[in-house]
Amino acid sequence: MFRCLFGIALIAIASPASAETIWWRTTGAAVIQLTPHDCSLFNYNNNQAVIVTWNADGSESLAVQDSQYQYDNMELAVLVALGNKPLDGNLTGIGEGNIVTIDLPQPIDDQLRSAATVEVHLANVQVD
Repeated sequence: MFRCLFGIALIAIASPASAETIWWRTTGAAVIQLTPHDCSLFNYNNNQAVIVTWNADGSESLAVQDSQYQYDNMELAVLVALGNKPLDGNLTGIGEGNIVTIDLPQPIDDQLRSAATVEVHLANVQVD
């Protein structure tokens, strides 16, 4: 199981020295624009991260990273809960390297605003 706490306050900070724009950063979290039209929210600790990405085409994805695990292009059934409410649908993720990326069939903005935790359960994998 993977858990991560969210505590977010939006403050705009630009980083002119790199190709990406850092809109907000604090210990354990950041909002970074990686391309001209895609933006990601990172929430992390030393070994794990939750990454929510809003893409230019309007789609959203959620990724979890754990430095202790390696995936070899694996497709996994996943359960995602924002706060205590699981997302609807049969979600799948693709594991590559130490990241599992889950394409989200619907926007999660409203649930994310009020969520204190994000939990991602991967089928047949135990991540603590």
